[in-house]
Amino acid sequence: MFGLIVILAAVQVITGVAVPGRASSEDATEGRPSTAVQRAAGRFTDVTDPGLVRALEALAPTGALEAFDGDELRASRAVTLGEFAQAAAAAFGVTVPAGKPAPQAALQALVERGALISSDRSHTEVDLALPVTVGEMTGAVLRLAGMEAIGERWPSGSSTAARLELARAAGVLPASIKVGDASRPATRAEAVQLLYEARRVLVLSGQLQRSTTGTASIDTELGEVRVRLSDDAVVVRNGQPASLEDLRDGDTVRAVVDLAGRARVVAAEGRGLALDLDSSELVETARRALEDFARQLTPEQWQMILQGDWAGFRESAKPQIYERLTQAGIAPEEAEALMSGDWETLQSLAADRLADEAGRRLDVSPELVRSVLASDWATARQLAQQELIERIINDVIVPNAQRQSSAG
Repeated sequence: MFGLIVILAAVQVITGVAVPGRASSEDATEGRPSTAVQRAAGRFTDVTDPGLVRALEALAPTGALEAFDGDELRASRAVTLGEFAQAAAAAFGVTVPAGKPAPQAALQALVERGALISSDRSHTEVDLALPVTVGEMTGAVLRLAGMEAIGERWPSGSSTAARLELARAAGVLPASIKVGDASRPATRAEAVQLLYEARRVLVLSGQLQRSTTGTASIDTELGEVRVRLSDDAVVVRNGQPASLEDLRDGDTVRAVVDLAGRARVVAAEGRGLALDLDSSELVETARRALEDFARQLTPEQWQMILQGDWAGFRESAKPQIYERLTQAGIAPEEAEALMSGDWETLQSLAADRLADEAGRRLDVSPELVRSVLASDWATARQLAQQELIERIINDVIVPNAQRQSSAG
């Protein structure tokens, strides 16, 4: 369902056509909300803040507000697990199982989808009246919005604080939430605002093609989508902080884009050393990296060079060299091996990258490719048999059993 929402929303970015169930509710807030929307959002007599009113009006058509009983929102009250699950599932169109109370059904759907993954949220037999922490709430919404893959390569890691950093960069985190607030209970107002803002961004993925006019094209499954690149966009490349100038044509990117087509976050993965076979491009990249590196040298480092203190210079310049190598598209572990002269490890990394790439293209496990490259035919035969058995089970036996069960 969410994949369909993203596809339709991307069409809106390209054509400007309103998307039923997602952007159309936002359009109402910019003009005149329908009477039904005003009635659904306006039942909360204690809400006067214009921003919160706008968020309520936008979420009303989705059914998300049904999670909150009564005629008062009580915005500062802690949002419960049941309330958040029901509101989030409705806001993102998650299908919930029938025959259960709405909060419990929504929680089960979010757990099965992987949106709520904390150990104490791993099943539906929990107290739905428990408060949801800011970290849990933000992590769940980022997953529902399709930003999980960006979070996995976020420079500061995958902690709850890092998720809040990503949400802040994407422009969806309520202003009342600070990065250090991950463990405190979230409020109802914060839940409403976070869901509202998260529905107003899209996550586009594909191959990047830069432009000189402050825009870029992303070759997605829908086709080419043009996005605006502004200086305030947060850029990450190969898991490291970067700038727009570090992006390269052909980079695989995931971009968080607002409904005006402006990229807020661009997470790019460039080719590593082992797969970069274009020698002219590699030479040009190295030349630019050396020029930039020379401009960053400190007076103390220049003094070491003039005095011939190469050991001291090499040690002092390691952080700068590492940063430039990773920004130039070399994977972090390859950069470390290159800097230390560990050619055996570099060769092993190249073999691993080749195995991973070949496995992805051939739709087989990297381990099978590695065993073939090593001429370990006994292991290759065993792995091939295992993959064949798994595919028969997953593609033939399980679907047949499910059809028979449904027919029965």
